Amino acid sequence: MSRVGRLRFRSLRVAVAALLAVLPAAPTRLVAQDSAASVDGAQPTPTSAFREALRSSKVTLGLRYRLEQVEDDTPRFAGRNALASTLRTELAVETGQLRGFSVRLAVEDVSVLGNGQLYDNLGAGSLSNQVSDRPVVADPDLTEVLEAALVWTPSEQTEVQIGRRRLAYDDHRFVGTVAWRQHHQSVDALTLEQAIGGRWRARYALLDRVHRINGGRDDLTGHLLNLSAALGPGRLVLFGYQLDYDADSRRFLSSNTLGGRYSGSAPLRGGRELLFEAQLAQQRDAGGNPLDFEALYARGELGIGGEAWSVRAGWELLGGDGEVALQTPLATLHKFNGWADKFLTTPVWGLEDLFVRYDQEHGRWSWSVWLHRFGADGGAPSRQDYGSELDAEVSLRLGGAEGPLLALRVADYHAEDLFADTTKAMLYAVWSARLDR
Repeated sequence: MSRVGRLRFRSLRVAVAALLAVLPAAPTRLVAQDSAASVDGAQPTPTSAFREALRSSKVTLGLRYRLEQVEDDTPRFAGRNALASTLRTELAVETGQLRGFSVRLAVEDVSVLGNGQLYDNLGAGSLSNQVSDRPVVADPDLTEVLEAALVWTPSEQTEVQIGRRRLAYDDHRFVGTVAWRQHHQSVDALTLEQAIGGRWRARYALLDRVHRINGGRDDLTGHLLNLSAALGPGRLVLFGYQLDYDADSRRFLSSNTLGGRYSGSAPLRGGRELLFEAQLAQQRDAGGNPLDFEALYARGELGIGGEAWSVRAGWELLGGDGEVALQTPLATLHKFNGWADKFLTTPVWGLEDLFVRYDQEHGRWSWSVWLHRFGADGGAPSRQDYGSELDAEVSLRLGGAEGPLLALRVADYHAEDLFADTTKAMLYAVWSARLDR
Protein backbone atom coordinates (compact mmCIF):
# COMPACT_ATOMS: atom_id res chain seq x y z
CA MET A 1 0.00 0.00 0.00
CA SER A 2 1.24 3.51 -0.76
CA ARG A 3 2.20 5.97 1.98
CA VAL A 4 -0.83 8.12 1.11
CA GLY A 5 -3.09 5.08 1.34
CA ARG A 6 -1.71 4.13 4.74
CA LEU A 7 -2.22 7.65 6.06
CA ARG A 8 -5.77 7.66 4.75
CA PHE A 9 -6.67 4.41 6.43
CA ARG A 10 -4.85 5.31 9.63
CA SER A 11 -7.10 8.35 9.74
CA LEU A 12 -10.15 6.14 9.29
CA ARG A 13 -9.02 3.96 12.19
CA VAL A 14 -8.63 7.02 14.38
CA ALA A 15 -12.13 8.15 13.35
CA VAL A 16 -13.61 4.75 14.20
CA ALA A 17 -11.85 4.70 17.58
CA ALA A 18 -13.09 8.19 18.34
CA LEU A 19 -16.61 7.16 17.35
CA LEU A 20 -16.51 4.25 19.79
CA ALA A 21 -15.52 6.67 22.54
CA VAL A 22 -18.11 9.38 21.90
CA LEU A 23 -21.16 7.44 20.68
CA PRO A 24 -23.04 7.59 23.99
CA ALA A 25 -22.77 11.39 23.93
CA ALA A 26 -23.54 11.85 20.24
CA PRO A 27 -27.32 12.36 20.52
CA THR A 28 -26.80 15.03 23.22
CA ARG A 29 -24.40 16.91 20.98
CA LEU A 30 -26.89 16.82 18.13
CA VAL A 31 -29.57 18.20 20.41
CA ALA A 32 -27.23 20.95 21.56
CA GLN A 33 -26.71 21.92 17.94
CA ASP A 34 -30.45 21.88 17.36
CA SER A 35 -31.07 24.12 20.38
CA ALA A 36 -29.20 26.94 18.69
CA ALA A 37 -31.80 26.98 15.92
CA SER A 38 -35.10 28.81 16.31
CA VAL A 39 -38.32 26.84 15.96
CA ASP A 40 -41.92 27.92 15.87
CA GLY A 41 -44.58 26.52 18.11
CA ALA A 42 -45.74 23.99 15.50
CA GLN A 43 -42.32 22.35 15.22
CA PRO A 44 -40.84 19.95 17.75
CA THR A 45 -38.28 21.47 20.08
CA PRO A 46 -34.78 19.97 20.17
CA THR A 47 -35.58 18.41 23.53
CA SER A 48 -38.83 16.84 22.32
CA ALA A 49 -37.11 15.58 19.15
CA PHE A 50 -34.41 13.97 21.26
CA ARG A 51 -36.98 12.37 23.55
CA GLU A 52 -38.88 11.03 20.55
CA ALA A 53 -35.67 9.53 19.15
CA LEU A 54 -35.09 7.78 22.47
CA ARG A 55 -38.70 6.59 22.68
CA SER A 56 -38.50 5.03 19.24
CA SER A 57 -35.25 3.21 20.03
CA LYS A 58 -35.14 -0.58 19.75
CA VAL A 59 -33.43 -2.61 22.49
CA THR A 60 -32.93 -6.32 21.87
CA LEU A 61 -31.53 -9.08 24.05
CA GLY A 62 -30.51 -12.35 22.44
CA LEU A 63 -29.24 -15.60 23.94
CA ARG A 64 -27.87 -18.68 22.20
CA TYR A 65 -26.62 -21.75 24.06
CA ARG A 66 -24.72 -24.43 22.17
CA LEU A 67 -23.28 -27.79 23.08
CA GLU A 68 -20.91 -28.93 20.31
CA GLN A 69 -19.10 -32.25 20.17
CA VAL A 70 -16.45 -33.13 17.57
CA GLU A 71 -14.93 -36.53 16.89
CA ASP A 72 -11.99 -36.27 14.49
CA ASP A 73 -9.91 -39.34 13.54
CA THR A 74 -6.78 -37.27 12.82
CA PRO A 75 -3.92 -39.25 14.48
CA ARG A 76 -2.63 -36.37 16.62
CA PHE A 77 -5.93 -36.27 18.52
CA ALA A 78 -5.46 -39.93 19.54
CA GLY A 79 -9.16 -40.47 20.09
CA ARG A 80 -9.64 -37.36 22.23
CA ASN A 81 -12.92 -35.68 21.27
CA ALA A 82 -13.86 -32.04 21.63
CA LEU A 83 -16.76 -30.86 23.77
CA ALA A 84 -17.68 -27.17 24.01
CA SER A 85 -20.52 -25.75 26.09
CA THR A 86 -20.93 -22.02 25.43
CA LEU A 87 -23.49 -19.27 25.89
CA ARG A 88 -23.68 -16.26 23.61
CA THR A 89 -25.38 -13.10 24.91
CA GLU A 90 -25.99 -10.01 22.79
CA LEU A 91 -27.49 -6.70 23.86
CA ALA A 92 -28.24 -4.40 20.92
CA VAL A 93 -29.58 -0.85 20.80
CA GLU A 94 -30.74 1.07 17.73
CA THR A 95 -31.84 4.60 18.47
CA GLY A 96 -34.58 6.46 16.66
CA GLN A 97 -33.59 9.08 14.10
CA LEU A 98 -32.72 12.66 14.94
CA ARG A 99 -32.33 14.83 11.83
CA GLY A 100 -31.66 11.64 9.89
CA PHE A 101 -28.98 10.40 12.31
CA SER A 102 -29.17 7.33 14.51
CA VAL A 103 -26.78 5.12 16.45
CA ARG A 104 -26.40 1.36 16.45
CA LEU A 105 -24.67 -0.38 19.35
CA ALA A 106 -24.26 -4.09 20.09
CA VAL A 107 -22.25 -5.74 22.87
CA GLU A 108 -21.57 -9.45 22.79
CA ASP A 109 -20.38 -11.90 25.44
CA VAL A 110 -19.36 -15.51 24.82
CA SER A 111 -18.98 -17.51 28.03
CA VAL A 112 -17.79 -21.07 28.49
CA LEU A 113 -20.11 -23.09 30.72
CA GLY A 114 -18.23 -25.99 32.24
CA ASN A 115 -14.76 -27.23 31.32
CA GLY A 116 -13.11 -24.97 28.75
CA GLN A 117 -10.14 -27.31 28.25
CA LEU A 118 -12.00 -29.99 26.32
CA TYR A 119 -11.58 -28.32 22.93
CA ASP A 120 -9.20 -26.07 20.98
CA ASN A 121 -11.00 -22.71 20.98
CA LEU A 122 -8.71 -21.29 18.23
CA GLY A 123 -8.61 -18.00 20.16
CA ALA A 124 -6.26 -15.29 18.95
CA GLY A 125 -3.40 -14.31 21.26
CA SER A 126 -4.38 -14.31 24.92
CA LEU A 127 -7.85 -15.64 24.05
CA SER A 128 -6.37 -19.05 23.21
CA ASN A 129 -7.03 -21.79 25.76
CA GLN A 130 -3.72 -23.42 24.71
CA VAL A 131 -5.37 -26.75 23.86
CA SER A 132 -3.86 -28.42 20.79
CA ASP A 133 -4.54 -32.15 21.33
CA ARG A 134 -8.29 -31.92 20.71
CA PRO A 135 -10.35 -30.83 17.68
CA VAL A 136 -11.28 -27.20 17.09
CA VAL A 137 -14.49 -25.53 18.19
CA ALA A 138 -13.80 -21.90 17.29
CA ASP A 139 -15.66 -20.22 20.16
CA PRO A 140 -13.23 -18.45 22.52
CA ASP A 141 -14.42 -16.88 25.77
CA LEU A 142 -14.64 -13.11 25.20
CA THR A 143 -16.64 -9.91 25.64
CA GLU A 144 -16.52 -7.37 22.83
CA VAL A 145 -18.23 -4.42 21.19
CA LEU A 146 -19.75 -6.02 18.13
CA GLU A 147 -21.31 -2.92 16.57
CA ALA A 148 -20.86 0.80 17.22
CA ALA A 149 -21.88 2.85 14.21
CA LEU A 150 -23.26 6.27 13.40
CA VAL A 151 -25.97 5.99 10.73
CA TRP A 152 -27.14 8.79 8.48
CA THR A 153 -30.34 8.25 6.50
CA PRO A 154 -31.09 11.45 4.59
CA SER A 155 -33.80 9.73 2.54
CA GLU A 156 -35.39 6.35 1.88
CA GLN A 157 -32.94 5.90 -0.99
CA THR A 158 -29.70 6.55 0.91
CA GLU A 159 -27.99 5.22 4.01
CA VAL A 160 -24.43 5.96 5.20
CA GLN A 161 -22.73 4.27 8.14
CA ILE A 162 -19.36 4.81 9.77
CA GLY A 163 -17.97 2.70 12.57
CA ARG A 164 -18.07 -0.96 13.50
CA ARG A 165 -20.83 -3.10 12.05
CA ARG A 166 -21.77 -6.53 10.82
CA LEU A 167 -21.69 -6.67 7.04
CA ALA A 168 -23.21 -9.26 4.70
CA TYR A 169 -23.81 -9.21 0.96
CA ASP A 170 -26.18 -11.54 -0.91
CA ASP A 171 -25.74 -15.22 0.04
CA HIS A 172 -22.67 -14.56 2.29
CA ARG A 173 -20.41 -16.44 -0.16
CA PHE A 174 -17.86 -13.64 -0.33
CA VAL A 175 -18.94 -11.23 2.43
CA GLY A 176 -20.76 -12.49 5.53
CA THR A 177 -21.14 -12.26 9.30
CA VAL A 178 -20.23 -15.89 10.18
CA ALA A 179 -23.31 -15.86 12.42
CA TRP A 180 -23.07 -19.61 13.09
CA ARG A 181 -20.08 -19.10 15.38
CA GLN A 182 -20.77 -17.62 18.79
CA HIS A 183 -18.62 -14.52 18.13
CA HIS A 184 -19.82 -12.89 14.92
CA GLN A 185 -17.56 -11.23 12.36
CA SER A 186 -17.73 -7.45 12.08
CA VAL A 187 -15.79 -4.72 10.29
CA ASP A 188 -14.63 -1.15 10.85
CA ALA A 189 -15.84 0.57 7.73
CA LEU A 190 -17.52 3.40 5.92
CA THR A 191 -20.53 2.00 4.04
CA LEU A 192 -23.01 3.46 1.59
CA GLU A 193 -26.30 2.07 0.26
CA GLN A 194 -28.02 3.93 -2.57
CA ALA A 195 -31.13 3.17 -4.60
CA ILE A 196 -30.68 3.96 -8.29
CA GLY A 197 -33.55 4.50 -10.70
CA GLY A 198 -36.15 2.59 -8.71
CA ARG A 199 -34.72 -0.81 -9.66
CA TRP A 200 -31.02 -0.96 -8.89
CA ARG A 201 -29.42 -0.78 -5.47
CA ALA A 202 -25.74 -0.01 -5.02
CA ARG A 203 -23.75 -0.92 -1.93
CA TYR A 204 -20.19 0.17 -1.28
CA ALA A 205 -17.93 -0.48 1.71
CA LEU A 206 -14.52 0.98 2.51
CA LEU A 207 -13.01 -1.53 4.93
CA ASP A 208 -10.27 -0.73 7.40
CA ARG A 209 -10.30 -3.64 9.83
CA VAL A 210 -11.96 -7.05 10.18
CA HIS A 211 -12.83 -8.37 13.63
CA ARG A 212 -12.62 -12.13 13.19
CA ILE A 213 -14.58 -14.88 14.92
CA ASN A 214 -11.57 -16.00 16.99
CA GLY A 215 -11.09 -12.53 18.51
CA GLY A 216 -8.26 -11.62 16.12
CA ARG A 217 -8.12 -8.52 13.94
CA ASP A 218 -7.01 -8.02 10.37
CA ASP A 219 -5.96 -4.56 9.21
CA LEU A 220 -6.50 -4.10 5.52
CA THR A 221 -7.60 -1.81 2.73
CA GLY A 222 -10.85 -3.13 1.31
CA HIS A 223 -13.18 -1.84 -1.40
CA LEU A 224 -16.46 -3.75 -1.80
CA LEU A 225 -18.88 -2.77 -4.57
CA ASN A 226 -22.17 -4.61 -4.99
CA LEU A 227 -24.94 -3.78 -7.49
CA SER A 228 -28.27 -5.61 -7.55
CA ALA A 229 -31.63 -5.40 -9.28
CA ALA A 230 -34.78 -7.44 -9.82
CA LEU A 231 -34.67 -8.85 -13.33
CA GLY A 232 -37.31 -11.19 -14.70
CA PRO A 233 -38.11 -14.01 -12.26
CA GLY A 234 -34.89 -13.51 -10.32
CA ARG A 235 -32.37 -11.04 -8.97
CA LEU A 236 -29.14 -10.08 -10.68
CA VAL A 237 -26.08 -9.15 -8.61
CA LEU A 238 -22.81 -7.77 -9.99
CA PHE A 239 -19.88 -7.39 -7.62
CA GLY A 240 -16.26 -6.39 -7.34
CA TYR A 241 -14.31 -6.99 -4.12
CA GLN A 242 -10.73 -5.78 -3.61
CA LEU A 243 -8.83 -6.78 -0.47
CA ASP A 244 -5.29 -5.74 0.45
CA TYR A 245 -4.11 -7.08 3.82
CA ASP A 246 -1.44 -5.27 5.85
CA ALA A 247 0.14 -8.13 7.83
CA ASP A 248 2.79 -10.21 6.06
CA SER A 249 1.16 -13.41 7.30
CA ARG A 250 -2.16 -12.47 5.66
CA ARG A 251 -1.00 -10.90 2.39
CA PHE A 252 -1.61 -14.15 0.48
CA LEU A 253 -5.32 -13.32 0.90
CA SER A 254 -5.03 -10.00 -0.95
CA SER A 255 -7.13 -10.32 -4.09
CA ASN A 256 -9.45 -8.79 -6.66
CA THR A 257 -12.70 -10.70 -7.25
CA LEU A 258 -15.14 -9.79 -10.02
CA GLY A 259 -18.33 -11.70 -10.64
CA GLY A 260 -22.07 -11.95 -10.90
CA ARG A 261 -24.97 -13.97 -9.53
CA TYR A 262 -28.50 -14.58 -10.77
CA SER A 263 -30.99 -16.42 -8.57
CA GLY A 264 -34.71 -16.68 -8.03
CA SER A 265 -37.77 -18.79 -8.71
CA ALA A 266 -40.40 -19.25 -11.41
CA PRO A 267 -43.92 -20.65 -10.96
CA LEU A 268 -44.79 -24.15 -12.17
CA ARG A 269 -48.06 -26.04 -12.32
CA GLY A 270 -49.67 -27.40 -9.20
CA GLY A 271 -48.48 -24.61 -6.95
CA ARG A 272 -44.84 -25.63 -7.31
CA GLU A 273 -41.96 -23.41 -8.36
CA LEU A 274 -38.65 -23.79 -10.15
CA LEU A 275 -35.68 -22.70 -8.02
CA PHE A 276 -32.45 -21.65 -9.69
CA GLU A 277 -29.08 -20.02 -9.04
CA ALA A 278 -26.04 -19.35 -11.21
CA GLN A 279 -22.89 -17.59 -10.06
CA LEU A 280 -19.54 -16.96 -11.72
CA ALA A 281 -16.48 -15.01 -10.53
CA GLN A 282 -12.80 -14.57 -11.29
CA GLN A 283 -10.20 -13.94 -8.58
CA ARG A 284 -6.70 -12.55 -9.07
CA ASP A 285 -3.86 -11.52 -6.79
CA ALA A 286 -3.83 -7.88 -5.67
CA GLY A 287 -1.96 -5.38 -3.53
CA GLY A 288 0.90 -6.88 -1.55
CA ASN A 289 0.12 -10.52 -2.36
CA PRO A 290 3.48 -12.23 -3.07
CA LEU A 291 1.74 -14.85 -5.21
CA ASP A 292 0.76 -14.51 -8.86
CA PHE A 293 -2.48 -16.38 -9.47
CA GLU A 294 -5.83 -16.44 -11.22
CA ALA A 295 -8.68 -18.69 -10.06
CA LEU A 296 -12.27 -19.35 -11.09
CA TYR A 297 -15.36 -19.55 -8.91
CA ALA A 298 -18.58 -21.11 -10.25
CA ARG A 299 -21.82 -22.30 -8.71
CA GLY A 300 -25.04 -23.65 -10.16
CA GLU A 301 -28.16 -24.88 -8.40
CA LEU A 302 -31.52 -26.12 -9.67
CA GLY A 303 -34.52 -27.35 -7.73
CA ILE A 304 -38.26 -27.64 -7.24
CA GLY A 305 -40.19 -26.29 -4.28
CA GLY A 306 -43.68 -26.47 -2.87
CA GLU A 307 -45.49 -24.58 -0.14
CA ALA A 308 -43.36 -26.00 2.69
CA TRP A 309 -40.66 -28.10 1.01
CA SER A 310 -37.90 -27.93 -1.57
CA VAL A 311 -35.37 -30.26 -3.16
CA ARG A 312 -32.28 -28.99 -4.97
CA ALA A 313 -29.14 -30.26 -6.68
CA GLY A 314 -26.06 -28.16 -7.22
CA TRP A 315 -22.39 -27.88 -8.09
CA GLU A 316 -19.78 -25.49 -6.78
CA LEU A 317 -16.18 -24.97 -7.89
CA LEU A 318 -13.38 -23.08 -6.18
CA GLY A 319 -10.43 -23.18 -8.54
CA GLY A 320 -6.88 -24.19 -7.61
CA ASP A 321 -3.71 -25.00 -9.54
CA GLY A 322 -1.71 -27.00 -6.99
CA GLU A 323 0.05 -23.92 -5.61
CA VAL A 324 -2.72 -21.35 -5.02
CA ALA A 325 -6.49 -21.67 -4.73
CA LEU A 326 -9.37 -19.22 -4.59
CA GLN A 327 -10.09 -18.08 -1.03
CA THR A 328 -13.04 -16.21 0.49
CA PRO A 329 -11.73 -14.88 3.85
CA LEU A 330 -14.77 -12.65 4.56
CA ALA A 331 -17.39 -15.32 3.82
CA THR A 332 -19.74 -17.15 6.16
CA LEU A 333 -17.89 -20.36 5.42
CA HIS A 334 -19.92 -22.70 7.62
CA LYS A 335 -22.86 -22.18 5.27
CA PHE A 336 -20.99 -23.77 2.36
CA ASN A 337 -19.17 -27.06 1.70
CA GLY A 338 -20.42 -29.01 4.69
CA TRP A 339 -21.16 -28.34 8.34
CA ALA A 340 -18.13 -30.39 9.44
CA ASP A 341 -16.07 -27.32 8.40
CA LYS A 342 -13.33 -29.30 6.67
CA PHE A 343 -12.95 -26.77 3.83
CA LEU A 344 -12.73 -23.41 5.60
CA THR A 345 -9.48 -23.00 3.64
CA THR A 346 -9.66 -24.12 0.01
CA PRO A 347 -7.10 -26.90 -0.74
CA VAL A 348 -4.35 -25.93 -3.18
CA TRP A 349 -5.89 -28.15 -5.87
CA GLY A 350 -9.19 -26.36 -5.46
CA LEU A 351 -12.54 -27.78 -4.45
CA GLU A 352 -15.43 -29.26 -6.39
CA ASP A 353 -18.62 -29.80 -4.38
CA LEU A 354 -21.53 -31.78 -5.83
CA PHE A 355 -24.53 -31.64 -3.51
CA VAL A 356 -28.21 -32.35 -3.09
CA ARG A 357 -30.41 -30.93 -0.33
CA TYR A 358 -33.91 -31.36 0.97
CA ASP A 359 -35.74 -28.85 3.20
CA GLN A 360 -39.19 -29.12 4.73
CA GLU A 361 -41.39 -27.42 7.31
CA HIS A 362 -44.36 -28.87 9.12
CA GLY A 363 -46.05 -26.73 11.70
CA ARG A 364 -43.47 -25.74 14.28
CA TRP A 365 -40.98 -28.32 13.00
CA SER A 366 -38.46 -27.96 10.20
CA TRP A 367 -35.63 -30.13 8.93
CA SER A 368 -32.88 -30.15 6.32
CA VAL A 369 -30.70 -32.88 4.82
CA TRP A 370 -27.60 -32.31 2.67
CA LEU A 371 -25.37 -34.79 0.86
CA HIS A 372 -21.98 -33.55 -0.43
CA ARG A 373 -19.38 -35.17 -2.66
CA PHE A 374 -16.02 -33.37 -2.56
CA GLY A 375 -13.16 -33.54 -5.02
CA ALA A 376 -10.28 -31.54 -6.47
CA ASP A 377 -10.54 -28.99 -9.27
CA GLY A 378 -10.43 -30.60 -12.70
CA GLY A 379 -6.91 -29.23 -13.20
CA ALA A 380 -5.40 -31.68 -10.72
CA PRO A 381 -2.89 -34.09 -12.37
CA SER A 382 -4.86 -37.09 -11.09
CA ARG A 383 -8.42 -37.36 -9.85
CA GLN A 384 -8.59 -36.65 -6.12
CA ASP A 385 -11.76 -37.63 -4.28
CA TYR A 386 -11.49 -35.70 -1.03
CA GLY A 387 -14.48 -37.37 0.61
CA SER A 388 -18.22 -37.15 1.17
CA GLU A 389 -20.42 -35.68 3.87
CA LEU A 390 -23.95 -36.10 5.19
CA ASP A 391 -25.45 -33.14 7.07
CA ALA A 392 -28.83 -32.99 8.79
CA GLU A 393 -30.69 -30.60 11.06
CA VAL A 394 -34.05 -30.70 12.83
CA SER A 395 -35.50 -27.71 14.68
CA LEU A 396 -38.57 -26.90 16.76
CA ARG A 397 -40.01 -23.42 17.20
CA LEU A 398 -41.71 -23.02 20.57
CA GLY A 399 -44.63 -20.61 20.71
CA GLY A 400 -45.14 -18.24 17.77
CA ALA A 401 -42.86 -17.25 14.92
CA GLU A 402 -40.63 -15.28 17.31
CA GLY A 403 -40.59 -17.90 20.05
CA PRO A 404 -37.52 -19.82 21.28
CA LEU A 405 -35.85 -22.21 18.85
CA LEU A 406 -34.43 -25.65 19.73
CA ALA A 407 -32.30 -27.44 17.14
CA LEU A 408 -29.94 -30.34 16.59
CA ARG A 409 -27.41 -30.21 13.74
CA VAL A 410 -25.14 -33.14 12.82
CA ALA A 411 -22.37 -33.54 10.25
CA ASP A 412 -20.58 -36.73 9.21
CA TYR A 413 -17.54 -36.36 6.94
CA HIS A 414 -16.19 -39.58 5.40
CA ALA A 415 -12.61 -39.05 4.22
CA GLU A 416 -11.02 -40.55 1.14
CA ASP A 417 -7.98 -38.64 -0.19
CA LEU A 418 -8.02 -35.67 2.22
CA PHE A 419 -8.38 -35.11 5.97
CA ALA A 420 -9.78 -37.75 8.35
CA ASP A 421 -13.24 -38.99 9.22
CA THR A 422 -15.02 -36.36 11.32
CA THR A 423 -18.38 -36.31 13.08
CA LYS A 424 -19.99 -33.29 14.70
CA ALA A 425 -23.12 -32.97 16.82
CA MET A 426 -24.37 -29.48 17.64
CA LEU A 427 -27.31 -28.98 19.98
CA TYR A 428 -28.41 -25.39 20.41
CA ALA A 429 -31.20 -23.15 21.71
CA VAL A 430 -31.94 -19.57 20.61
CA TRP A 431 -34.06 -16.94 22.37
CA SER A 432 -34.45 -13.21 21.72
CA ALA A 433 -36.77 -10.47 22.86
CA ARG A 434 -37.43 -6.76 22.45
CA LEU A 435 -36.84 -5.01 25.78
CA ASP A 436 -38.21 -1.62 24.79
CA ARG A 437 -41.82 -2.78 24.46
